[in-house]
Amino acid sequence: ELVVWDLQSGNVAQRTMSHYGGVTCFDYSPNGVVVATGGDDGKMKVWDTQTGTCLMTFDEHKGPITDIVFAESGRSVITCSYDGECKAFDVVRGRCFRTFTASNQNNNNEHIEFTRIAVDSHFDFLAACGRSNMTIYLWSIATGKLVEELQGHTGPVSSINFTPLCKLVTGSWDGTVRVWDFLDAHSSIAYD
Repeated sequence: ELVVWDLQSGNVAQRTMSHYGGVTCFDYSPNGVVVATGGDDGKMKVWDTQTGTCLMTFDEHKGPITDIVFAESGRSVITCSYDGECKAFDVVRGRCFRTFTASNQNNNNEHIEFTRIAVDSHFDFLAACGRSNMTIYLWSIATGKLVEELQGHTGPVSSINFTPLCKLVTGSWDGTVRVWDFLDAHSSIAYD
């Protein structure tokens, strides 16, 4: 169930039935007109925030969606899933336009169960981390090609985000935060 609260009155403004199973993640469009939700059912839904109407449903994922991010333009949404794929959707045209994958070289090329994603402000790069995995995967959004596998954490990566200057910041169960300067010699600085 998707519930929207009126912050001034404290009352429920809208209540909408959405996914089969749980809603696992959501993100508002930059203009706040729509919200995208991901669910245990592998579906990504886009909702009108004024009426609570589901505008479109995408069912391309084969496993639970674990994170969802709007591009700054509001036109595109990126999702990741335990199914080993990240996907880019054009919510204006209503279609999936790119799929991003990586294999786990340390585990017989099994797929990565992706848990978190980040997109830079220029919509050039997608970064993702996986469950029980210490590698950060970086793709070109334009081509869909994996351009870098960033390694340095000694525990699973639990959070990920781009800075306004296009550096990547990651947090890990190893107790560190790393700032990756992947555009300049692929170096990182660790902070305990």
